[in-house]
Amino acid sequence: MLATEKAIEKAKNKGIAVGAACHIGHYGSAGHYVRRAMAEACTAFSVQAAYPQYYTSNEDKRASHYGNPPLCFGLPGQEGPPVVLDVATCILANYQHGEEIEAVEELIPAARPVRVWP
Repeated sequence: MLATEKAIEKAKNKGIAVGAACHIGHYGSAGHYVRRAMAEACTAFSVQAAYPQYYTSNEDKRASHYGNPPLCFGLPGQEGPPVVLDVATCILANYQHGEEIEAVEELIPAARPVRVWP
């Protein structure tokens, strides 16, 4: 949240700002940070990257195995409600894998894993 507060401050002074943090682990919902910026009439985007260890092997990679980094876009409304897209990169958390879960994924077309081949 400190990076968000500093970015808000800089955006108000300069018109645009970028904030970043590293070595923080999972930071929760990206929407927390975007909604905080929107409360100050700022357009905002927040995303967390996956950990590098998810990219070390080419064996049967699936997008959901790269982590489930949250991302959010927020556009404050001048007269109407804001527009917020608050999502994750798959419908499951990292720990929700296995034969039973994969069987459910097959029933939901949008949840089918993306295969990445070398």
